[in-house]
Amino acid sequence: MNIQFFLVRGLARESAHWGEFPGLLNEAFPGSSVRCLEIYGSGKFWRKSTPWTMGGIARGLRSQFLDFTNQDEADGASATERPRNIVVSMSLGAMATLDWVSGHPGEVDGVVLMNTSVGGLSPFLKRLQPASFKSLVKVAAQKNSQQREAVVLDLVSNNETARAQAMPAWTEIRDARPVSVSNSLRQIIAAASYFPGSRIGRKSLPPTLILKSEGDRMVDPSCSDALAGALECDLRAHPHAGHDLTLDDADWVVEQLREWISEHADLHDVQESSGHGR
Repeated sequence: MNIQFFLVRGLARESAHWGEFPGLLNEAFPGSSVRCLEIYGSGKFWRKSTPWTMGGIARGLRSQFLDFTNQDEADGASATERPRNIVVSMSLGAMATLDWVSGHPGEVDGVVLMNTSVGGLSPFLKRLQPASFKSLVKVAAQKNSQQREAVVLDLVSNNETARAQAMPAWTEIRDARPVSVSNSLRQIIAAASYFPGSRIGRKSLPPTLILKSEGDRMVDPSCSDALAGALECDLRAHPHAGHDLTLDDADWVVEQLREWISEHADLHDVQESSGHGR
């Protein structure tokens, strides 16, 4: 199956927070490749400033995507055929993905949006639930990275075993590539002010799957319902996982992707390469 997955994380997170998920994708889809796109201000771009707007964040993701795909074509890997490009994104990263892909029809072949929201479809206190504000304040009050990540994990995960296993790696990530308070605020402001209106819709998007967690305490699950209704796309729900769906049950996410892709022949057949322009 010739698929390239592009993964995008959420608020103040980076590619390393995906944990085992990229490896599980490789196992589930033999012959596929997995690449990670970073929000500016996070990951390898942690020293850069995050744009103030979702459009700015989206442009950064698209630039990385084009760098990958154009380099592949320059290397001759896709001389006559290119793989299906599917973006798998979470939370804030899913908002940016939605903004990017809706503005460039045909550039991406499929989109998966996890536990996200859109202004105009859901009220602010559903998009960022009160528990999130308490946790953000609590994070700032902690003395070290381990204590800060413990607060984050308590908010985003409902799986005690997963939290314990993730703690050492997440602490190490924060120590190595900390997301600044300024960039965290920029990301929150970009998310809160994201009101795409008529710019998004079923006709502007490729096949789209929305995954939600019924146990999400950061973004109300009803936000996914509202978005799926507006986009007229597939929606699947995990009965008890928290906001970080791939941390709490990565196997379930992979299975949903496998089923969804199998239902869309245009997502698992290669097509002739037409190139991507900037």
